[in-house]
Amino acid sequence: MNRSVLNMVAVIAVCCLPLAFIGVIGYSRSQITPTDQFFSLSIDEIPQLNISDWTLLVDGQVDSPLNLTYSELLALPSRTVVATLQCVEGIAGMAVWRGIPVSDILAMADVNLNAVDVVFYAADSFSSSLTLHEVSSQDVLLAYEMNGEPLPPEQGYPLRVVAPGHFGYKWVKWVVHVEVVDYDYLGFWESRGWADNARYSIFSHWSLHAVLFSASFILGALALITGLKFSRRTDAFRELPSWFSSKFHQGLSIIYIGSVVAVFIFWAIQTLLIRGALFYTIHGVVGLIVILLHIIGGLTGRTRTMRNPRRRSLHFYLHFAGYVAYMWVITIGFALAFGVPMLYFYSV
Repeated sequence: MNRSVLNMVAVIAVCCLPLAFIGVIGYSRSQITPTDQFFSLSIDEIPQLNISDWTLLVDGQVDSPLNLTYSELLALPSRTVVATLQCVEGIAGMAVWRGIPVSDILAMADVNLNAVDVVFYAADSFSSSLTLHEVSSQDVLLAYEMNGEPLPPEQGYPLRVVAPGHFGYKWVKWVVHVEVVDYDYLGFWESRGWADNARYSIFSHWSLHAVLFSASFILGALALITGLKFSRRTDAFRELPSWFSSKFHQGLSIIYIGSVVAVFIFWAIQTLLIRGALFYTIHGVVGLIVILLHIIGGLTGRTRTMRNPRRRSLHFYLHFAGYVAYMWVITIGFALAFGVPMLYFYSV
C-alpha cells in the first residue's frame, strides 16, 4: 500500500468520525439519563409554585369538573413508564416516569361525547394539547416522579405531561389546568407554525438526518481526494491507483453534489413539516451555502473550462469552501442536538 493510499485511508477514517459519534450518542440515549444530567428547556423562568396552594383544575367538556390537590393526586392509582423526551432539534433524554394516566383523570371527570382535544396549561403561560384518542393510551401520564424521585423544579414540579412518541413541546411542564375542548386547539408553538401532530418517526428523527449528512460528507472527501490527485497543489494523493481517473472524479463529484442536494431537500421537508420554517438557525443557512458553492463549483468543472488555470483554481476553491462549510453544517447539527442556544436566530 503506497503513501497516497495510506493518506486517503487516513482522511476517510477522520471523515467517518461523525458516524462513530452518532453511534456513541445513540447508545448513550438508550440508557436512563440521570436526573441531574437531564436537559431542560422552557419559554420563560421556572415558576415558583407553593405546593400547599397548588391544585389541578380539570374542566371544559366534562360533566364532573375536578380540582385535585397534590396529596389527592398521589393517592390515585399510578403507572410507571420508561420514555424518551425528544426535542425537535435532537437533544433527548430517557427517564423512568411515574404518574397518573391522563385517561384515568378524564374518566373521573366524565368527558362529554363531543370532546376533541385535551389542553394542558402550564404555570408559565405555556400550553399544548393532545387529541382525546392520543390520551387514551395508558402511557400518556400526568407525572409527578422522575427516576424514582419527585420531579425537580426544572422538570415541571409538581406535575408534567409525559407523552411517549411525541416531541418535547407536547410534554407540558408545571401543569395547573387541564381543559377538555370540542375543537382543535393550537398551543404556544403550534400557533406559531409548529406541527399540531407532534409525533416523531424515523424520518423526522435527528439521528437519520445526522447519518445522511455524515454519509454524504464521506462521499465529499472521496471526491476531493480524487480531484487532488490531478492537482498541482499537493503530492499527497498523486500515486493513487489508475482507476481513480478524471472520469471517476467527475462521476463521484456528481454523485456527491446530488447527495448534498437530496439530503438538504429531505431535511428541509421534514423541518418544514415540524417547524414550519427553515432558516430559524444558522444550520439551514450554512446548508444552503454548501449547495450553492458546490453547484457553482460543478459548473466551473466542465472539461473545456478546466484547461484554463484560473477556472481550474476557481473550481477547486469553490468546492473546497463548500466542503469546509459542509463540515460546519455537521458540527452545528451536533451542537443543536446538545441544545446550544446561540445557534438560533430567535428564541425557541
